[in-house]
Amino acid sequence: MCKLVDDSNLDASVIPATGKGGRLTKGDVQDFITKGGAAAPAAAPRGAPTAAPAGPLPPRPEDPREERGKMTKLRKIITARLKEAQNTAAMLTTWNEVDMGAVMDLRATYKDAFEKKHDTRLGFMSPKGLVVPVLRDADKMSFTDIEGTIRGFGLRARDGKLGIDEMSGGTFTISNGGVFGSLNSMPILNVPQSAVLGMHKIDKRPVAIGDEVVIRPMMYLALSYDHRIVDGREAVSFLVRMKECIEDPQRILVDV
Repeated sequence: MCKLVDDSNLDASVIPATGKGGRLTKGDVQDFITKGGAAAPAAAPRGAPTAAPAGPLPPRPEDPREERGKMTKLRKIITARLKEAQNTAAMLTTWNEVDMGAVMDLRATYKDAFEKKHDTRLGFMSPKGLVVPVLRDADKMSFTDIEGTIRGFGLRARDGKLGIDEMSGGTFTISNGGVFGSLNSMPILNVPQSAVLGMHKIDKRPVAIGDEVVIRPMMYLALSYDHRIVDGREAVSFLVRMKECIEDPQRILVDV
């Protein structure tokens, strides 16, 4: 009987005993097994740490420095989407760095005339904060239309007037952590979009141009993408193309 208990890895103390004097019989063990009796948990190795019993955590003590507030509906949606991307997407990130000198020179030359003519700033990237309004048909828009629409998004985001419909239906996100001083980061996808481009702080650094080391305004670009949809070759090629167009804006004008 003892052998049957050991072979079945049972705990004899939990098996109802019907034998004389409260003894455990072979029939008791077989009946216990037939009725679905569970095996005893395996003993932990000597010296091994034991897990704490499961149960509710004790309440946190109140702290006068803390204040609790409900998450807004917008924040809940953002949180759910970013967490979903981490859990479900095959997310991969590729980096490059770009010399911003040519774009900065172009902006310095034309920003006043641009603002005077179109009543909107010629910026690098306008909306601030973790909101992703969708700029629809951006490929058909002029710089003026893009800057004006982005400015409108920024104003409504500041006033909390962006609608949920304005942040749905996009395929690609541009995030500018550089306005907060971020030198580099790995942006997270905003599902169900396929990619996100992260822009960062423009920082003067020594770089090699030809056989000389010069100080240039450099910026890191980070492209995170869903590898289920976008192949690595296309992602890297896109980022290289971005670098070429930023470092030589005339390429856009002559389409090369």
